[in-house]
Amino acid sequence: MQPGSDLSLAGNFQNSGAADLGFGTIYLLGNTLQTIGGITQTIFNNIQLISAITGEALKLEYDIELRGTLHMNQGKFNLDDYSVYMGTTGVVSNESNTARIYGGSGELKTERVLAANSTYNNIAGIGISITTGAVSPGATIIERGFASQEAGTVNNSILRYFDIEPSTNASLDATLRMNYFDDELTDTDGVNPNEVDLIPWRSEDLGLTWEGQFYPAQISRDVAANWVELNQIPAFSRWTLSDWQTEPLPIELLSFTATAVEEAVHLEWVTATETNNDFFSIERSQDAKQFDEILKKPGAGNSVLPLEYEAYDTAPLQGISYYRLRQTDFNGTSEVSPVVAVRFDGQSDKLQAFRNVKGRLALRSELEEGGTYAIEVFSLNGKLLYRKKLAVSEGLTVSDSGFKLPADAIYLVRVTGVDNETVKVFKLY
Repeated sequence: MQPGSDLSLAGNFQNSGAADLGFGTIYLLGNTLQTIGGITQTIFNNIQLISAITGEALKLEYDIELRGTLHMNQGKFNLDDYSVYMGTTGVVSNESNTARIYGGSGELKTERVLAANSTYNNIAGIGISITTGAVSPGATIIERGFASQEAGTVNNSILRYFDIEPSTNASLDATLRMNYFDDELTDTDGVNPNEVDLIPWRSEDLGLTWEGQFYPAQISRDVAANWVELNQIPAFSRWTLSDWQTEPLPIELLSFTATAVEEAVHLEWVTATETNNDFFSIERSQDAKQFDEILKKPGAGNSVLPLEYEAYDTAPLQGISYYRLRQTDFNGTSEVSPVVAVRFDGQSDKLQAFRNVKGRLALRSELEEGGTYAIEVFSLNGKLLYRKKLAVSEGLTVSDSGFKLPADAIYLVRVTGVDNETVKVFKLY
């Protein structure tokens, strides 16, 4: 076969040398399982899987490199613990629940350059979309895996995860959307997740421990279209999806937040499970390096149900402070949460959200400095109802959001500065 030529194949493909298929296309047309193997990695341009069978149609027996398009027409592609290296140009197209890729520890691996303030939909066709903030991630390696992230044989994620490794990985303020197929919800422990309870989970140690991203105001999902999205992500690592109600991954803490409210900082956290948990400690820092304990909260001991906690720092530091949560077991061992930041400027009385005479949500500012604020309205169960950016001038100013608040319910209003730090949370009746 000459490089650049097309090849129609009904049998297996074996590379016993150094095969580079140039710009050609290989058409896999078998009516039984076909394999791609050999003694070295083959470089393909385009692969068209047009199998006569609907189940496992193609299986790898060695790693391959893809420079063009892998088109999934019919049949499933089993990586069988091998990987497809897609570089900066390889693309998967037409993948579906009935014509999908799977396979043990095998991965789809690609690299793309992500610029600032840009949206990248379905990157390389592998089911991940990223919208960047003001910071450019730069050259980013993305790997899609197919193994459930689990603790032993229970508490499993869906059969998909993503490792995301950008050149710049701090202060990203990015949005991540992860797609999945219905068949990837099938669980190895017999307890399948509920799609409406899927939330993103992140791991900074390749799946040893996990942090549930239980932030309802930052999560959106479409069960029919099979995706879950999370915004305001500061950094990337390994990500997957799991049902936080019935399938929590091997970590107790689902979320930990700090919010400036009135004259205090409101601290909230949610645990998925607790084992021999004696107590929680809230630790505070002014420089994110030296932390001091400011209060304690008893733990539940042992629990298999999600539990919610809250506490207040009634003497917060001025400016930006950093908080973390320490959990201590009965035997004295402890673990700490990721650090969260909050700004407390002592001027909460000079910034007010209220319902004006027309029943619309408005923002009144008496701050000496002007600026742009994001104003968000939530129901008491955490559902985001409205979001808009409002500009306020120096001194006394009133901005009408145009959003009419029904008068028969209680709402939470969060005002956030341009630096994505919460300024104040209001409760409107």
